[in-house]
Amino acid sequence: MTTNSSHAKPRASGVHATLLCLIGSAALCGCANTPPRVGDAPNASLRALEIESGAPQIDADRMKLARFIGVWSFRGTVTDEGGGTREVAGTAAGVLENSHFVLLDVEATQGAFAGETGRKSGSMLFGSEPGKGLTLTAWGDGAPDVRRLIGATNADGSAFEFRAMHGQKQGAGVSMRIVFETDDRWTATLTRHSGPARASYVFNRTD
Repeated sequence: MTTNSSHAKPRASGVHATLLCLIGSAALCGCANTPPRVGDAPNASLRALEIESGAPQIDADRMKLARFIGVWSFRGTVTDEGGGTREVAGTAAGVLENSHFVLLDVEATQGAFAGETGRKSGSMLFGSEPGKGLTLTAWGDGAPDVRRLIGATNADGSAFEFRAMHGQKQGAGVSMRIVFETDDRWTATLTRHSGPARASYVFNRTD
């Protein structure tokens, strides 16, 4: 992770909120700040990350976040509270921030997040923090207050899972799972409790 956010920063004009509005309308639950467990096997089709042998877990996880860096297009579906399904599409740009974080700015160009007019943009800041591990901080026009999530990843950073930090009261029972199928394609799925997906997205690299 050697790129700085001041270079090639193709941020969407309104900063996108792909997963954001759903995080805003249903903050992930968890009775304690215990990261989820991610047991996925490594994905041999992904490029190998240059992680030093014996590196602390926090540094290894930070390297894995580099997979989000790039320019992406996405398409997906959102299921509203009444069971109706709407399509959404847009763009996203992931850049390294201050050598330690990855900022993903997202903007919907078709449809609106959570099926609500006006919910078009947002940002997600991925980090690997001492004493917390992987974190995701999200904000945007669908969730103007900041949401903090705690997460985990597998050995090669091909799968990530997040849930809300303890103390967030809005919404309950939602979890987010991200899977890199290749270096140029990843999926993100939000579910409520053990029910069907509330939202699912496919991101494809365009840079």
